[in-house]
Amino acid sequence: MKNTLRALSFLLLLGSTACASSGGTPELSSTAEMREGFRALDEAPSFELRYNPAACDCPPWEIATPQGWVRVTLLGDAEILETLQEQAWTDHGSEQQMVYAAEGALADRVLRCTPSTLCGEFKLTQWVAQEPSRTLRSAP
Repeated sequence: MKNTLRALSFLLLLGSTACASSGGTPELSSTAEMREGFRALDEAPSFELRYNPAACDCPPWEIATPQGWVRVTLLGDAEILETLQEQAWTDHGSEQQMVYAAEGALADRVLRCTPSTLCGEFKLTQWVAQEPSRTLRSAP
């Protein structure tokens, strides 16, 4: 439990510094800690997902953790991803702060979206908008 809390605390730190300028590169141990945090979160039945474009090359999607939001690249069925992206653009264009309930799995592969920012991968299988629509999109 203590290691899980430490890993989740690290994920919060990563989420809060996403796309921030940094003078150095994170140590290799931070990649291992992030991977451990992803493994702990993988047991969750569902995730909160939000579209939050960044001013850098980081992915525009984030997954909620108990400690904060962590950027992820979405993987999965092209039709589901396209439908979600279209909905997110509509919601973002209307300045709604939408959160989507998502089912899927976090990969324990850690990516580097900038020299100083780590992110993960999320294999999306289905999603539902929390507001205003409750239309479920699922894989065939």
